[in-house]
Amino acid sequence: MRILVILLLSIMLFFGGVTYGAKEPSIQEPTVVDVEETYPILEVEEKEIDTQQPEEEELAIHRTASILEKIVTSFYEAFIHMIYQFVSLFFN
Repeated sequence: MRILVILLLSIMLFFGGVTYGAKEPSIQEPTVVDVEETYPILEVEEKEIDTQQPEEEELAIHRTASILEKIVTSFYEAFIHMIYQFVSLFFN
């Protein structure tokens, strides 16, 4: 239990530092440089795109990605729930 509390506090401290660091103004002042760029005009021929049925390998990749997405989402939701319960200890 003690290790879990230390781990959660460390994570909260880390994300607090990241948030604080993201809000700090940058040390360097941005320099504005006016540059005019010209781009050549290219004519592109439109081609008809062949719609093909996805291959079996692509379907397997999409299924695997979907399963991994569900796993990551469930772990994320469980982690957020644990942090919410931990924080609620201080406000009840």
